[in-house]
Amino acid sequence: MKAQIGLDRLTGLIAFARTASLGSYTAAARDLSVSPSAVSKSVQRLEEHFGLRLFSRTTRSLTLTPEGRELYERALRVIREIEDIEQAAVASRGEPSGTLKVTAPLPIGVNILAPALPAFRERYPKLVVDLRLGDQFSDIIEQGIDVAIRVGNLADSRLVSKPLGPHRICTFASPGYLARKGKPRNIDDLVNHDCINFRYQSSGQALRWPFQVGSESSRSLPTPP
Repeated sequence: MKAQIGLDRLTGLIAFARTASLGSYTAAARDLSVSPSAVSKSVQRLEEHFGLRLFSRTTRSLTLTPEGRELYERALRVIREIEDIEQAAVASRGEPSGTLKVTAPLPIGVNILAPALPAFRERYPKLVVDLRLGDQFSDIIEQGIDVAIRVGNLADSRLVSKPLGPHRICTFASPGYLARKGKPRNIDDLVNHDCINFRYQSSGQALRWPFQVGSESSRSLPTPP
């Protein structure tokens, strides 16, 4: 069973490798932003742990012993691995990668998101977009959805929302329909018209249409005659 390396030994290996590369405790300390005595003590503790003399010391220089040179080569490999891990972490922060799961209503997905996808993919080539379109209610936490675009107020307190922009609800009619049925002059006239409405999936209630008449607002639920 292999013994786990302690933090002090890892620190000692780094101090030892920097000292061997730069040739002095002072230069290693400057490179590591610590004091020369801290570097010297780390190396001494490492020598005591291994029971080896890693440097031949004189008043003017430090020279690696044969055992020290062997350990130095091994320590360099460890440090390079650590540096590779750090560079990979920095790269992952700089360039997003993986799968981004997005859900949105069909009109928003077709008219807004889909046209923007080519430029988005060109900017983030390592990111795969899993776009799911529909108005059905879904538990985005359970389904692993990263971004959900919806119209209306946020009901789930576990989620964090950010407004993307205001929206208006409008009523429309085709010229052919108006030619057959006539143009409504006021809100009350809607009761005599064929209206297509939305129904909330969570409550089953029909959407009441809001209208602004002058400075006053009113709501009407159109029903077929």
